[in-house]
Amino acid sequence: MIPFLAVIGGLILTFVLYAYVFFSLFKKNKLELLEWFLLSLGAFNGIGFGIVIWSTNQGKNPVDKASLLLQYDISAVINYLMLNVILALSCVFGWYVGKGLLPVKGIKVQNISGENELLRNRYYLVAWLSFLLGIASYFLYTLPYGGFIKYLEYSKALRAGIPAVSSSFSFLKPFGGLTFFSSILFFGLALEMYSKKRKNKMMVLIGMLLSFLFSIYVLYSWEGRFALVTYIGTFILAYILYFNKSAFAFLKRLILFVVGAFLLVIVSDSILGETSEKLGIMEFFSKELSFPFMSYIAQAYSPEFRWFQDIIAGPLFIFPQKIWSGMFGIETASSFNTYLILGARKGVGGITGEIPIDILMLGYMQASVLGVVVIGLIFGFLLLVIDRFVQKISLKGIRYAIYANLIINVPIRSILYGDPQHIINRNFHMILGFLIVGLLVRGNYKKRNI
Repeated sequence: MIPFLAVIGGLILTFVLYAYVFFSLFKKNKLELLEWFLLSLGAFNGIGFGIVIWSTNQGKNPVDKASLLLQYDISAVINYLMLNVILALSCVFGWYVGKGLLPVKGIKVQNISGENELLRNRYYLVAWLSFLLGIASYFLYTLPYGGFIKYLEYSKALRAGIPAVSSSFSFLKPFGGLTFFSSILFFGLALEMYSKKRKNKMMVLIGMLLSFLFSIYVLYSWEGRFALVTYIGTFILAYILYFNKSAFAFLKRLILFVVGAFLLVIVSDSILGETSEKLGIMEFFSKELSFPFMSYIAQAYSPEFRWFQDIIAGPLFIFPQKIWSGMFGIETASSFNTYLILGARKGVGGITGEIPIDILMLGYMQASVLGVVVIGLIFGFLLLVIDRFVQKISLKGIRYAIYANLIINVPIRSILYGDPQHIINRNFHMILGFLIVGLLVRGNYKKRNI
């Protein structure tokens, strides 16, 4: 009965969310960040929830995960699905409240006069500068480990939270992500030059290749499967967005993109060797998607609430961990979630990893249902602000290349990884990149119909 209820309830949730998204797609001929969020919510917390609960009851999940997931009863299944409905409605409401507070006509932006060639040249300069800064930063970071190649011997230990070498350059690690930003800009410029003869075309392609290869190295050294899938998926999604002509064509390409992304997750898992045992497709995804639903059981029985301290502390996560953790003693939501589920935090009692907090449970751990409502409102408003900001970028190729990366990193990945520290960490390259753009690129925005 419980697996049946989870599967049917999850499918109903997904159907309702997707009906809204498809209506929006055929009305506007595009998807905005809100719709990407709802698509992902339906996929992970609707279909994914049903798959995990059914698989667990069929004995297709490891014992350590099954012990929590088998605690779902009829009441827990209904409550979990209703919390997702509340989150979705709150996010939609936050989006439309933002539209009322930030009307398009009231936005003051610069007008671009004449050709965009000067603007392209400035982005070209930023792309090369970001690439060189990324390489230089990562070189200094890996130097105490013996350089780029030797560093790979320590990467697994560092990911597990085991400090292998004392280094004063550890804060430079995320700066290596500037090469991600560089390759995204080069790809956007390449899209701009599609079927057009422009100067520097060959150098743009060379820059894209070099920054892409070094970015793959950085991602491999970080041992992150989803980061690797996000990075490669950015270019595919940017291409789809740039050449979008109709809702039907977009929908067909989107389905192919989703299937390709799932296959890429499996391939990247094999390359990085994170799963030692051979699993079937159902077992693999059930195992990988279990943690948000485990978190609900742990949070439901927890007497403690965090009262929005994770949101208040959010801006501090842009700084190195030594500052927000060492100086201010801030514990992340994921660390607290790990403690609730495993009984200890990362680095204690042989625990080498954290159980990430998803956005639904991030809200719930703040103040129960009220927390879900508040987080939904804030996130919906944030999605609108980001969407408006990116849509004002005047060069179409740059706009869609950046937009594609943000689509995956903000609305999609936040469904599973909603910790403010994780959100800032995986978008750090964008934050740094736009600081450089703000300094070097003038006339970046113009008035557009958005």
